[in-house]
Amino acid sequence: MSVLAEFAVDLIMEGRDDEAKEMIIAEDISNKMLKAVGEVTLLDYLMKFEEYLDDHDINLFDGWEDAEVICQPKVDKFWVTVYLKTPPHCDIRGAKRILNDKEAQNEVKGKKLPDGSHILQFKVLRRLLDAVEQTNKEKAKEIADREIGEED
Repeated sequence: MSVLAEFAVDLIMEGRDDEAKEMIIAEDISNKMLKAVGEVTLLDYLMKFEEYLDDHDINLFDGWEDAEVICQPKVDKFWVTVYLKTPPHCDIRGAKRILNDKEAQNEVKGKKLPDGSHILQFKVLRRLLDAVEQTNKEKAKEIADREIGEED
């Protein structure tokens, strides 16, 4: 039980029901906000991962356009882990392109399913995905600066 919930129980025991209700509502709102922020962060990392794959030209290999994310990514302090299911006609050699990145510390593990498709686990350095976002911000700033310069 959270500290706020314990405090709310104490308020109820003291007969201060209205204050306890306010406390419970505040905690519920807080939990919903934290959950929403977490979902946005996971979506952001999925988008960064997709762009990371695009930057490594993984779509040059057959079938990658039909790959599907099968669960939410796991975002840790240093790593982001994403699971994809590829169709049977997918050339999974494309997955190895991310292994040849700067430090060659990324990992790809896979398992072939009976129908010929694959489940792939990508473990990518978080800072590499964050660098994708930083690069996009810099490009956007350059474009904005150029457009503003053209208007003068």
